[in-house]
Amino acid sequence: MPIPYFYETDCFNLNREARLSNAVMHRLLGLVGKMLPRSISRKSNECYNYDEKLINRLLQKIYSVNENIDWSQQLEQASYVVFDTETTGLHPARDKIIEIGCVIIEDSCLQKEKTFVELVNPERPIPGPACHITGITDGMVAEKRILPEVLDDFMEFTGNRVLVAHSASFDLAFLNREIGRLAPMRIYNPVIDTYLLARFLLPWAGDYSLNGLARLFDIEVKGRHTALGDSLVTAELFLKLLTLLKEYGIKDLHGLLHYLQVQKNIYNS
Repeated sequence: MPIPYFYETDCFNLNREARLSNAVMHRLLGLVGKMLPRSISRKSNECYNYDEKLINRLLQKIYSVNENIDWSQQLEQASYVVFDTETTGLHPARDKIIEIGCVIIEDSCLQKEKTFVELVNPERPIPGPACHITGITDGMVAEKRILPEVLDDFMEFTGNRVLVAHSASFDLAFLNREIGRLAPMRIYNPVIDTYLLARFLLPWAGDYSLNGLARLFDIEVKGRHTALGDSLVTAELFLKLLTLLKEYGIKDLHGLLHYLQVQKNIYNS
């Protein structure tokens, strides 16, 4: 019986660590799986029958990222992938990704021509509220690829770049849960959460939603609640926050990591 591992990203540590959610439950499931008859165990595996070559290729890309991360890189010179996901709901345990979109930032410049966006077949009906918010219908995803296939291209696009997202732990929860269905692994790229960063850099702002921060910085919002549209807004926001980090004297990932940990301690004191 395969055990779906679910790693929760710690954005205070820029994803240097991730907590295994419900570790005790995973161990119990493993023991139960060993006790069940083969026929029952095989039946439970049906949803895991993905192409073995695809899985190995995807996992190799993830391993490669883990081995080649430069934690000392300068923030202004770093290469980033700003990404967003649209989902069937708010719960990673039972909902699915229906769209991934991202854009690259290099040398503190938004590269609007360097984007990745793809609809994803969730292999289940999309609930009405999700259709209303995202504009994505069952018919639009019926012939699209499933998430493991899309993730293979997503990891190829991102490489070992730093990932940026607004409320990043939400998006990473969905991605890590899907990867965890294939192997006890997770995304290892450094992850910067613009929500978390804005909350500490702008303690007076009050509204840290993507819409609220876009209004604060006079960022034009287009394609809201589409993966690429939200990625572009988040990218513009991140560039504004990068300027503030420079003013604070925070120049590299190590400096940002230290800043976030200090702010966390102040916030929790």
